[in-house]
Amino acid sequence: MPATEFSQEEFYRHWQEYIQLIAQQNKISFHTLLSSLKPVFKESIRFEIEVVNKVQADMLSAEKTELIGHIRSRLNNFSIDFDIVINQTEEGHRPYTTTEKYNALVKKNPNLAELKNRLDLETGF
Repeated sequence: MPATEFSQEEFYRHWQEYIQLIAQQNKISFHTLLSSLKPVFKESIRFEIEVVNKVQADMLSAEKTELIGHIRSRLNNFSIDFDIVINQTEEGHRPYTTTEKYNALVKKNPNLAELKNRLDLETGF
């Protein structure tokens, strides 16, 4: 099996090409997922994709054969492979309620709480 060397720039170009191909196939959810991910190389032919939950991991696993096949054929290197890592840190948790959203914003910028107090704004949402 061929194992032509490639640069990370070439890899990322073909990654973006695949994302566009998925969009043309109307796989909207998968397109959105891939667009938000950034593969990270762990070795010259192995990379890692970090997702925030099992649903994303399952979606990526279901499409892995097509994705890796596209990358392998474009780069002429059939040794390329990737791992899926689920990172469920607090950053992966998206605020749902308005109170959670406000608290998340205050955590990012404590001046927001001060502004709320100075303007005597209500937070009873």
